[in-house]
Amino acid sequence: MHPLATLRETPWETRNLGTPSYALANGFPGAPDFSALEREMRELVARHGRLFVVARLPKARLGLIPRLQQLGFYLVECTLVPTMALHKNPVLLDFERDPAAFIPDRYRRDDLEFTTLSTVTPEWTETLTAMARAAFSGDRFHVDHRCPPEIADRRFAFWMDDLMADEEVKFDILRLKGKPIAFFARKADHQIVSGFAPDRAASGLGEFFWLSTCVAVKAEGHASVHSLISCNNLPSVNLCARCGYRFKETGYTFHFWENPPA
Repeated sequence: MHPLATLRETPWETRNLGTPSYALANGFPGAPDFSALEREMRELVARHGRLFVVARLPKARLGLIPRLQQLGFYLVECTLVPTMALHKNPVLLDFERDPAAFIPDRYRRDDLEFTTLSTVTPEWTETLTAMARAAFSGDRFHVDHRCPPEIADRRFAFWMDDLMADEEVKFDILRLKGKPIAFFARKADHQIVSGFAPDRAASGLGEFFWLSTCVAVKAEGHASVHSLISCNNLPSVNLCARCGYRFKETGYTFHFWENPPA
């Protein structure tokens, strides 16, 4: 088989999904070659018998959607990039002056503890993974009608394993009376994934926790912080808005499956 021109391998997704997995090459949206894409997808299906491909389009390239749909791609997610200038955001500045003002009256400030883990020890693995699994039901794989729920769950477990094994990733933890109730995984100024314990998902502590993580990033010398969130995840979109994030870089994600896992 000749080298691929329109697709790039995603070996971590092959592991996660149990299906040979690829993504559109980074340059494809700017210089699309649908004849080559169709040919390469046919060759991969003939070779493997099954195939997964993810395609991401910026807003400026939405004119490519009809051609992608003809090949069997379908929309699963719209995304936003929340970003915050850490030295200018008035909400963060208010938080730094008085963190207690962001704590609901039903909690005592002394009962809350924010810490950062540079290394995840084994006793934390199950706790963090459980919080992540509980927090995500609207991600692109859980809403994809062709992806079995157990595969979507397994993908998140693998992702958390990868994050906890990455020496550059730090985990911010919020404890209530000594019990972990929320976490944020981040690498430098990129906030990657967060979650609350199921019994604390509506705790009212989201702003306190997210802004605490921003203070930690700022203390490490970064001027800004950013994340990537799905528009399916409206609680996180609203939380980012309350914390003073600005939104940019609207993106659109499409999936293609040939013989997905049963």
